[in-house]
Amino acid sequence: MIRLPLLPVLLLARPCYASPFNATSAVVDSLVSVSVCNTRTIWSIILNCLLSLAACTWNAVHPNIPGTEEGRGTVFLRRLGIIAFAVILPELYLIWALHQHYSAKKAARDFNAWRKAQQESGVSGKDWSQTHGFFLDMGGFQLYVKGHSYCPLTLQELLHFVEQGDVSLPDITEEDIWDRSKGDFVNKGFAMFQLAWFVFQFIVRLIYKLPPTLLEVDTFALVVLGFAGWYFWWKKPKDVGRPYCVNWKGVGAPGQLVFSEITHEFKSWHTVLAAADGVQKAAVSPAAVKSRRVPSLYKGYLGNRRVFDKLFRLKLVVGCFGGVAFGGIHCISWNFQFPTHIEQSLWHIACIFILCIPVSIAAVMAAYSIINVYQAGRLTIHIHAVLHYLFCVLFLVYVLARGSIIVLLLLSFRSLPSGVYDTVCWTSSVPHLFS
Repeated sequence: MIRLPLLPVLLLARPCYASPFNATSAVVDSLVSVSVCNTRTIWSIILNCLLSLAACTWNAVHPNIPGTEEGRGTVFLRRLGIIAFAVILPELYLIWALHQHYSAKKAARDFNAWRKAQQESGVSGKDWSQTHGFFLDMGGFQLYVKGHSYCPLTLQELLHFVEQGDVSLPDITEEDIWDRSKGDFVNKGFAMFQLAWFVFQFIVRLIYKLPPTLLEVDTFALVVLGFAGWYFWWKKPKDVGRPYCVNWKGVGAPGQLVFSEITHEFKSWHTVLAAADGVQKAAVSPAAVKSRRVPSLYKGYLGNRRVFDKLFRLKLVVGCFGGVAFGGIHCISWNFQFPTHIEQSLWHIACIFILCIPVSIAAVMAAYSIINVYQAGRLTIHIHAVLHYLFCVLFLVYVLARGSIIVLLLLSFRSLPSGVYDTVCWTSSVPHLFS
């Protein structure tokens, strides 16, 4: 339903029918000559989508702090991998951001409670904010032993070493952390303006029944989920390059810490869903240990939580609704004119899979967690095995369906409907940057 302040603008706007094909009518020729400046081209459509995707992924993704000795090329390639993860599996990107949001909040609460309890022991310092919690989960507090980087510290390790007198309590304010961040509110607001403008253009085209391209539909779906992820990461510092140095003052070596050893969970199926699983022990890869950083998809630590607790249920709901919304948006192009009937049928099948599989995966994961509560001996082991293979099959089918969507939208540029090139006349007079 259109709001009243927007209604006069849309009433004054009208579609400009500037056909890319040669017209024989003198009236049509005259119309084309007047409106040709408002005709879209394939390259303008692709550029607008790519810029919106860049704003949605490159600016929205907040990577963890890289290793102290890693080169820029390694950091750049890892970021491209995270962006590919967000584009191919946007629901898991959303769950990842949600988990880090709650983990950062809990880290700040636990630190403030610890500091209050330690005041009688002479521990000074200021309370932490959620930004401190994000900075901690990013690998922001790096332990240094004899001037050499050892590994990032978890909250439990940091507080334990402070109590033992092995390290000093980090003295870093929220302003100091934001000073290390490469993305301020102006940068985020600028990117959000581009995304909001893309969404507004897309909706107006639907109102006037001007067909969007499949690339625009896919970009619109990613932007919608990107907005939600951005909300969860709003207080997370962006592109921090160097951690805070925590110097070791104790006698001897610190010993094995969480991020200085390779845990067994790294090779388990749980790491496939590193942003969504219920495993609380960090899954540390050999590459992360070698470069002395937290894993790329590390989602934070929330302590020893109960199985199927509130946060786990919330992640299932958010992932499920995110997947349904993502698949539902792709159904906008259900009647799109594909070059061949086979491609249209494949698009319909892929949309149905993307729409339904997230619900199925959420049900499987919920069943897996509930069964852990009601242990039934050997029966539980067999049920876990069945759910394990069912999850793997569903996940594989989803990835194939998502890949088919990307391939089909690229193939659709071979032959686009003529209405795709039409635009709305008033867009040429509205100041914007990327259209």
